[in-house]
Amino acid sequence: MVTFQGKRWHNRLAQLLPEPYTRAQFSLLDGGMSNYNFCARVDEQRFFVRCQSEFSSELGIDRFHEVSCQQRAAEAGIAPRVLWHCPEHHCLVSEWLSGCSLGEDPEPVDPVMLAGLVTRLHQLKAPAQHLDLPVRANWYWKNIPDCLKSPERTVLHRKLLAYCQRVKLVSSTFCHHDLNPNNVMQVEGRLWLVDWEYAAAGDPAFDLATILYTHNCDPAWWQQFLRSYSELSGPAWESRIEQMIPLLEWSSWLWAMVMSQGDGAFDCLGYAEQLEHSLRQHQML
Repeated sequence: MVTFQGKRWHNRLAQLLPEPYTRAQFSLLDGGMSNYNFCARVDEQRFFVRCQSEFSSELGIDRFHEVSCQQRAAEAGIAPRVLWHCPEHHCLVSEWLSGCSLGEDPEPVDPVMLAGLVTRLHQLKAPAQHLDLPVRANWYWKNIPDCLKSPERTVLHRKLLAYCQRVKLVSSTFCHHDLNPNNVMQVEGRLWLVDWEYAAAGDPAFDLATILYTHNCDPAWWQQFLRSYSELSGPAWESRIEQMIPLLEWSSWLWAMVMSQGDGAFDCLGYAEQLEHSLRQHQML
């Protein structure tokens, strides 16, 4: 696997990528903890370059599947096109989006626009690979350092495994599984989805719960989003969305403990502790 530590990544990218990207000026982008993201500038054009980090295997990320999902979404006009990818080094080049993420925009996005985007995603033919949340959770648990696996956390993890079985997730819909504001781009009044590494066939209520949980929306915004989504896609199963919140927190909690082994600026362990506190408040467990 290619690594991009320190100043070596400038030369490494130039060696790895084909023309015309060998002539590019590269700059490392903020964000991306399970990957390295770069802007490649060739003359007047810019491209997005994404290479996996050392944590991809610990997180169970399938880069082949990521490329396939992004390509399918790009054909539907909701994701940037993949221009080149290297299976050997798990590196891809895609179109550059000249806009900002919803996480960078202080103004709330139009809920009708976002509902339309999510509907277009959910109406695509589902991928062959599906999200098996208990399998993913146990993979995360396996890769968490033993020093973090206290008896109390072990019990909580087992309770959530049992809860997940009771909820009975479906896997019939093309889902993104990480629809946080940083993965929704707004470009000239149009919305795009990026970061497809967790995309798979899954339960649409999980995607909707992610929007409710991460977009800091007020009740009026959320109700308008749900109405628009229901008009376009059918019932939004509000009760199921609420059921997904513990599962979303569970997946994020385990992810954060895996990622706490890194040296990034984000306080993964502090984030994990916040999630653990929230998980223990759920009466349904």
